[in-house]
Amino acid sequence: MATRKTRIRLGIAGLGMGLSHARACLAAKGVELAALADIDEGILEKKKERIVKSCGQDGYERLCSLPLYADYRRMFRMAELDAVLIALPTGMHTESSTLALECGLHVLCEKPPATSAADMAGVAELARSKGLTYMYARQQRFAPAKQLVRKLVDRGRLGPVYHAESKWIRSGGIPFRHGWGVNKSHGGGVLLDLGVHAIDDGWFLMGCPRPVEAFAALHCSFPHLGDGQNLEHAYDADDCATGTIRFANGASLNFTATFAMNTAGPHGAPLEGEGAVEWLELNVYGVRAGASIHDSRLTFRKGKTETVRVREIKSAMPKGKTELMLQLEHFAGCLLKGREVQNTPEQAVMLMQMLDALRESAETGRSVSIAAPANRKLETAGRRL
Repeated sequence: MATRKTRIRLGIAGLGMGLSHARACLAAKGVELAALADIDEGILEKKKERIVKSCGQDGYERLCSLPLYADYRRMFRMAELDAVLIALPTGMHTESSTLALECGLHVLCEKPPATSAADMAGVAELARSKGLTYMYARQQRFAPAKQLVRKLVDRGRLGPVYHAESKWIRSGGIPFRHGWGVNKSHGGGVLLDLGVHAIDDGWFLMGCPRPVEAFAALHCSFPHLGDGQNLEHAYDADDCATGTIRFANGASLNFTATFAMNTAGPHGAPLEGEGAVEWLELNVYGVRAGASIHDSRLTFRKGKTETVRVREIKSAMPKGKTELMLQLEHFAGCLLKGREVQNTPEQAVMLMQMLDALRESAETGRSVSIAAPANRKLETAGRRL
């Protein structure tokens, strides 16, 4: 009898954000980091100080001992892998996810999963047809407080959820990324960077209802801050995104996300090395109760009176864990046990539908309807390894 695998062999494509995933892999259960890929073959040496600070000299040496491919395509085809984590620039997500699936590899892809709903639908269908698992990365979903509130929503403790508000505000700190992060044609802009987090956070807590309509405004107000940054691509993408999404069950979601905003408050946490601050707010409102992740409070309304009962949301990160580690362990566990992942391809398609509609709304100045997904559910089989 063949021995069942206890770990998945994972390769990481792209060592920008991928480097954070790589460090998490060193301590995550059920994961064996087997290969790395980045166009800059000297990237580990360049980031040595940062790596050693976060995971020690031993961790740095472990990463350096792995095969490092200058072309992620060669890694997909040549390395002995079960799955890949794609952390390449947004505009490369569809192409790289498609190739990985065609190579027989399961995929965990950084957000946003694609640059359009049509592209994401193609990736989801390919994963389904090949019996492979596709999951889009949203490590913030694995924060203990959010997992707890989602359970309360699923159990009906908040009553019917009718509205949510989500904000990710920066007073500064624009991720130029040599122009990739602020160029529209390369998938840059705050909507696809921070906005996807803000939207998905609220949507996840609401139970991921089907979106039917969206309205948004996108602003490009600070391109002059790109002067002197030696940008390879023009700063022409949005640095402020705000809008509303309506769902098939009648619920609604308001969101705001900014790279830079001239505001005096509220006062948030400083961004390391950026000379700016950022703050996040997440509120979900049900008929019976409401929850706020920002101040960790759950507020219940009693009967028809104005009397409310407030209690703290008691949840803590497991010792020694991070959101990135919990996400990796969930992904690996689903592959090893043949379970469906939490962040499904079907959700990825609906998320991209929302982003497409929001961009169209900003361009036209009108609300945009969102069509229902295809009748056949887009999901992966999550086969055992």
